[in-house]
Amino acid sequence: MERGRLVNRGAGTVLVSSSRSAALVTVVGWVAVVLTQVFWIPNIARILRTRDVDGYSLLAWVVMTAGLSSWLVYFIARGDVVGTVANVSGVSGAALTTGLVWRWRKPKAVVATVHSIAVSKETAGEMEQAGEVA
Repeated sequence: MERGRLVNRGAGTVLVSSSRSAALVTVVGWVAVVLTQVFWIPNIARILRTRDVDGYSLLAWVVMTAGLSSWLVYFIARGDVVGTVANVSGVSGAALTTGLVWRWRKPKAVVATVHSIAVSKETAGEMEQAGEVA
């Protein structure tokens, strides 16, 4: 049984295996692509159905999209079809999720600050009228 041989390929040394084991590795790669890309479907469907993005971090999704985009560039440069297909799908799913989180997020800090200022002024006015403020 042939085990393969080590070959230096610019980015490092890789094991070049027999055609039979290389085919098996490719099949495993495609199965991984299909299984991991199913991840996006229920998340995106839920967001579209409910428009509820509570619990989703916009920053985390921006970082995820940037990371997957970097992997996409890497796999394209290496000529890796399986990695490229996986990351085209991944970047698409992450970018869509990021856009939906951005679109339907609830602004928190601005509303809370404006409300706090209004309540503080109102309370100060009431205290002044009651003679509680010197």
